[in-house]
Amino acid sequence: MRLTGLSWAALGLAVIQVAVGIGMAVIGNSEGWLGGLMYALLYATPLVLIALALRSSSSRWHRPAGWAALLLGAYYALIVVGNWSGYSAETRIFAVSITVPTVVLDLVIFWATVVRHAGRLTRSGGGAT
Repeated sequence: MRLTGLSWAALGLAVIQVAVGIGMAVIGNSEGWLGGLMYALLYATPLVLIALALRSSSSRWHRPAGWAALLLGAYYALIVVGNWSGYSAETRIFAVSITVPTVVLDLVIFWATVVRHAGRLTRSGGGAT
């Protein structure tokens, strides 16, 4: 998948995460409306920034975006794992359904910008062997 496509996917997922945050604020959660707002900020803002970095015409932003995506994906997964025992069955389903798409996209972005790019550098390095 091209970086432009990943950028669009990140922007689309950011919109979904904002909608989830608004839903959490309106419907209610243990942290109240502020929890919904914080959720939207913590999930959507990084996705938008990563999407902008992927769209940059300068490739110097692509690798840092990939590393940021990996770190954020790990952070989001750790939040769910760390809170798992305190979640009800419904909350577990909700947490997994809103976290997995973001973590998967973060991993794909990392692969496309860091792992795949590193593979290209080693293969294209011409030289006699």
